[in-house]
Amino acid sequence: MNQFLVLSSFTDHIRADAICGVLEEMKIPVIMEHVEINRGKRPVSMIRLLVPSHCVQRANAVLYAYEAPRVANLH
Repeated sequence: MNQFLVLSSFTDHIRADAICGVLEEMKIPVIMEHVEINRGKRPVSMIRLLVPSHCVQRANAVLYAYEAPRVANLH
């Protein structure tokens, strides 16, 4: 049985869904876990992406490649 580890967490659900799609296209199994955090009066939700432990390195490279253009545009 595979042990799934958290690859990353997102508050932007659209971005999480897009990255999940890219991982699936690369044939990397991925689980999207919805998490609610109750802080104060307003609950906050986020999505955690989990991948099998043996796929973390490859999934991290995919995530970095997806995020790199976004980070470059911030400078």
